[in-house]
Amino acid sequence: MALIYEKGDNYVLFGDGTQSRLAEWLEYQDPLTGKALIRILLWPSKEQVNRYHLLADEDIDPITGLCFQEYSTGYVEFLELNPTKMRIFVSLSFDGKPTKASRRREDYVSGMEQLEKLNESLRVGIASLHEELEVERSRTLDSMKQKVDIFNEANKVRAHPKTDEEGDEEESG
Repeated sequence: MALIYEKGDNYVLFGDGTQSRLAEWLEYQDPLTGKALIRILLWPSKEQVNRYHLLADEDIDPITGLCFQEYSTGYVEFLELNPTKMRIFVSLSFDGKPTKASRRREDYVSGMEQLEKLNESLRVGIASLHEELEVERSRTLDSMKQKVDIFNEANKVRAHPKTDEEGDEEESG
């Protein structure tokens, strides 16, 4: 049984400014590289056929006019995905080459990776500071206990001053 694709209000917009009508898409993992990809079945526009020199029988199915394109999932955004209307934005060009939009995305990803590294180092630093703070609290508490003990001893001595007789007994004893 042959599949019949309806030409509805479903489009793929590309970072090179072109667009195609969308027939279907599938997300999968390349078994060789393990890379997550999206395979898109689409009707290329006349502009794409001319710009990218797409040939019937080689690139485009001569009967349906459909062709497959594959892109890394990181470069594909689903702007609208419902049964009546689908819009997919691919930040790469139709042929998978970088565009201004894909380079901007790479800059954002790179910036986010740097922020994640910075965040992790800050977490480690905070954990280290918490450990130092606990050590310092313990030292301060011990110091305060020693001072209280010294103060209590001093108060005992003041409360019970030694008389000459007590001092003589200790010396002779």
